[in-house]
Amino acid sequence: MDALLSAVSGLSSMQQMLNVVGSNLSNSDTTGFKSTAVNFQQMYSQQLRGASAPSGQVGSLNPLELGTGVSIASMNQNFSEGSLNVTGNPGDLALNGNGFFVVQDNMGAQAYTRAGSFNLDKNSFLVNPQGLQVQGWQAQNGKIDTTQAVGALKIPVGRLNLAQTTNAMSMGGNLDPSSGPYSAGPPATGGQYSTEAQVYDSLGNSQAVTITFTNATPTASTGGQWNWSAKLANGTSAGSGQLVFNSIGQYVPASSTASPTIAFTPTDGSAPVSIAMDFTGVTQLATNGTYSVVSSSQNGLPPGVLQSYNVGADGIITGTFSNGLTDTLGRIAVANFTNQEGLSQGVGGLYYQTVASDSPQIGSPSENGASTITSGALESSNVNISTEFTDMIVAQRNFEANAKMITTMDQVLSDLTHLRSGM
Repeated sequence: MDALLSAVSGLSSMQQMLNVVGSNLSNSDTTGFKSTAVNFQQMYSQQLRGASAPSGQVGSLNPLELGTGVSIASMNQNFSEGSLNVTGNPGDLALNGNGFFVVQDNMGAQAYTRAGSFNLDKNSFLVNPQGLQVQGWQAQNGKIDTTQAVGALKIPVGRLNLAQTTNAMSMGGNLDPSSGPYSAGPPATGGQYSTEAQVYDSLGNSQAVTITFTNATPTASTGGQWNWSAKLANGTSAGSGQLVFNSIGQYVPASSTASPTIAFTPTDGSAPVSIAMDFTGVTQLATNGTYSVVSSSQNGLPPGVLQSYNVGADGIITGTFSNGLTDTLGRIAVANFTNQEGLSQGVGGLYYQTVASDSPQIGSPSENGASTITSGALESSNVNISTEFTDMIVAQRNFEANAKMITTMDQVLSDLTHLRSGM
């Protein structure tokens, strides 16, 4: 009967091993899947005779113990990295190294996964295929504070607009001195020239600034001198200064107004505007009364809509806008565990914290030796099919051997029951 029960435990253990092999093989193409290996242990032994110490001329006797079968000691997951499968989808992310992406359901329960197949839901939140929200740190005005608690990441593609306030402008062209110093008259005489430049406030609204250049009487040490003033469309003054040129018509910054600036407060509720002016592209040459000074460049931009996003190796999410601007939108968090094999498995490649795994250490990718992220790729399953086939054959042969033991013991028991009738 002991042999029969041992064989039954062998059948049960080999059946579990086949179950594990079957699960591994069925998930050989599952994103982020980690294979499992079964370890066996001997069941408790039945002691037929205890050990005895040597006595006189009699030596020591070893114990006589009979094993009673086999049981499963552990099922260990192999957390080695799978190969990368490049997809080109910005929402597909793969971890390089240890760690897990952090996701959370609408009840606040956190789970962890290596399967980085994410997409945006209708509310622009980054979610996994089960709809759980990916956790990280949302940027505020382009800044990320990783000392705060993690939360859901929102990437409002097609909804978020971003503008850039003008804070620098360059002027280029020529001021013709041949008309002489300006006099208001009447009648007005001399050189005076106005040009209009478009700049942008913090709301992305265009603001028209008229810059007027007035020829002034040069001093003995200069080749030419012009006064400039800036006004808004409503007539509000926005700045003034002086341009000095040398004898060959070149602008001389050291003799001109230091740090020339146009500054004003828009009436649309946006923040005050301060524009550093650069006049190094302006010359003073005789051109038969022709003036050509214009705004050659300014760094302001009108509102642009968020068109796409990209995740860097450090987990930082960068958005690209239709006006050419880029901005930091957030950062993805990564969790590590003291004992990742102590995690409990769930549906959809999710893992959950247990008392054996300890609490998660949540931080930023690429910091303190943590995982880095590959965008546009998914981690493949780490199942080794050849190894699984070998384990399947071993389990099958062991199952057959234990089944043979049962049929043998059945024959023995049958022979015993017929001893009486055969006498």
